[in-house]
Amino acid sequence: MQIQQQLLAQGTSKTERPKGYELTPQERAKIVGAREVGASWRQIGRAFGISPSTARNTVARASKRVDSVSQPRSGRPRELSERDERHILRTLQQNPRIKHNALVEKCGINVARSTISQMLKRHGMRRTSGGMTTIGEASDDNNKDTKHHEQHGAYHTTAR
Repeated sequence: MQIQQQLLAQGTSKTERPKGYELTPQERAKIVGAREVGASWRQIGRAFGISPSTARNTVARASKRVDSVSQPRSGRPRELSERDERHILRTLQQNPRIKHNALVEKCGINVARSTISQMLKRHGMRRTSGGMTTIGEASDDNNKDTKHHEQHGAYHTTAR
């Protein structure tokens, strides 16, 4: 009983948490420990500022976690694999003025211009009239020409 009270006293907050708040790995471990020494779901909930159902779900999912760390969210799968991205970047470095259709054909992929633009952004680059620049490097002159080239499908790149 004394251990149970000590674990419950280590709860982080006695107030309700905002919706969507994620428990830290340390909090999860304390919740699992409190349950193992016999604390009720309601006691755990009050001690940690969570609902009893959150406490139950935390303990139920504990076996699926490694070191109490959250599992990755599923999300939408990427259109391009890492290998595809490397191939596109290499092709753009070799041929900076390649058009979208030629890039798609040469790389053997079929994705939209926006997919390639998003991939370039993830790599800290973007298309400009003067070539490929890292984000934050482009001058105002390059920004004016970017819309024109995006509409006409040319990828102007230089090695990063």
